Amino acid sequence: MILVSSNALLVLDPSSGSLVSLDWEGLRQEVTAAFQRCAMQEDWVGDSLLQVLQERLQLGRAEGMEFTEQDVRRMLVGVLDASGFTDVAREFIVHAPKAQVAEQVEFPGQLRSWTAQSLEDFLKHQPEIPESAVPAILEALPQMLSGAGYPLVSEALVREFSRHLVHLQNLPPECGALSVQSRVQYIPSGEWQLPLSEESQRLLDRRVLLLQPVSDILPVSIVQCRLARLFDFDDAPSCEAGLLSRLPSVASAVQECLVLMRGKMTQRWPELGDMSAVVRFVEFEALLQLLDLSRRRRERRELGARLQKAILGHFVSSPFPIVVRFS
Repeated sequence: MILVSSNALLVLDPSSGSLVSLDWEGLRQEVTAAFQRCAMQEDWVGDSLLQVLQERLQLGRAEGMEFTEQDVRRMLVGVLDASGFTDVAREFIVHAPKAQVAEQVEFPGQLRSWTAQSLEDFLKHQPEIPESAVPAILEALPQMLSGAGYPLVSEALVREFSRHLVHLQNLPPECGALSVQSRVQYIPSGEWQLPLSEESQRLLDRRVLLLQPVSDILPVSIVQCRLARLFDFDDAPSCEAGLLSRLPSVASAVQECLVLMRGKMTQRWPELGDMSAVVRFVEFEALLQLLDLSRRRRERRELGARLQKAILGHFVSSPFPIVVRFS
């Protein structure tokens, strides 16, 4: 099963009441720039955060919820903050496009009172809070806030208290299945050490494929694929036919990596349940420029469409959902 990740997401325009397109790739670039301004070059973190957020938004849409662009930005800031990237969240806010500044997310947020319903609505829109934890949080959180003497509390503080209830295991006993270590755990790129086939290992060694790190708070297995690098190691001409002949082995290696990554993640964090899988074909436009020497825009678009269709065809029979992205 494959899920094609769109570069756009439909959001509600409050002024007209109609659905408009949100540039998801543009949002990803904003997040990447925010990480870079904080001297962090790990693209996998931003990709994982956005993948988690996108899945939560898609689930919300399936349940009949509508989101504005400001809702998306607020949730993204919340995910960054709750994942320990407070400085990145601030950079994301400060450098928002001018059109967004007037309504931009307030950080850490205005003080307000909370009802049981408003708490539930808020928590269900927080990608970093497991849905199964919400009932127990709703039971414990009001007592924590009143006991601390906080009649008015910001969204940021509610989010932080909720994270502590999950990560410090202060939830009621019936939520014991949510047991998570208080410190975020990672599997870095260099520690996968997967028992791969010879061909898959060769593609990794040549950096055609790159396995991204993961963490327990962002359990998204991501394989990056740079197809243009296939032509760096042999004398075969850089052409469409040459690429198509290599796609089966590349797709097989990607799926082999994802299966083993998911298995290792399940072994390390069995309490997290099902985990997302993503293959991201990066530098796709550069690949098209390498293959299409005509320089004609229409022919390049047609080439891109043919290649994407061919690539997607190799993931149709996957035993688990794979999100395929082109960037």
